[in-house]
Amino acid sequence: DEKSRRGKRAWEYAERAAAANPQGAEGWFYAAAGMGNYSLGIGILISSMVATQQAAFMIASMITILPSFILTGFIFPIRNMPPPVQFATLLNPMRWFLEILHGITLKGAGLSTLWPAMAAQCGLAAVFLLLAVLRFRKTMS
Repeated sequence: DEKSRRGKRAWEYAERAAAANPQGAEGWFYAAAGMGNYSLGIGILISSMVATQQAAFMIASMITILPSFILTGFIFPIRNMPPPVQFATLLNPMRWFLEILHGITLKGAGLSTLWPAMAAQCGLAAVFLLLAVLRFRKTMS
């Protein structure tokens, strides 16, 4: 059926891209893993703070979606932002995710070049996961 054909084409494209730049495939994996862990952490943290699903959705939208577009350099270049806002972008994992993806896709960079961004992204993910676990423990007891 159509879904399986699209899935096969997407997988074939990913295999060709990985063959062309093997380091890029590793970078994509680590970038996706970092964002997944960040998303998991922020989701559990928000869920442990509110009582309803609707409130969690609204808070998650305000905290993650809006800053993800404004504070990543995706729409507005970071170098054109005021210094306090530039500092705030350092605390946004999406900024590091985009930096990794740009490095892989546009520059063909590998892990040896992108490790600072990956370390920052994984560090932020670890902090949010730790906060989520600590907060979740308090709500369970």
